Amino acid sequence: MPGCSPRSWGWPRPPLLALASRAAFQLPQPLVQTVTTNVPGPQFPLFIRGRQMVEAHPYVPIGDNVQIAVAIFSYSGRISFGITADSSAAPDLDVLAQGIGRGLTELEAQPAATRPAGARPPARSGPRGRHALGRERRANRI
Repeated sequence: MPGCSPRSWGWPRPPLLALASRAAFQLPQPLVQTVTTNVPGPQFPLFIRGRQMVEAHPYVPIGDNVQIAVAIFSYSGRISFGITADSSAAPDLDVLAQGIGRGLTELEAQPAATRPAGARPPARSGPRGRHALGRERRANRI
């Protein structure tokens, strides 16, 4: 169909876009220190060689100026959080982990009448509270 290709719209060619994106990511970004990502996963069980995957542990690497990364992943009706941090830049990371735990507790305690129709409170992956988040934090600490 004429006029439907990116070139006809005046967009740069793919090699030029690739070069520009690489150059943009080479520039320092001093204002970005924290990254949070929410990845919706499948809401049904997955199987590998006949065995069911029961949990997923999200992970976001840190680098450059990013000092704290929080990954949120949903899978089969459960929500998992993973916190990765530079321990020298965030010595009080337990405060963040406890805050996430308190927020989830508040969501679970929310009356069903105030939830959207058909919504259930999210199930947590693994043990509750500080211990689950703290264990991941220590495992991912640089």
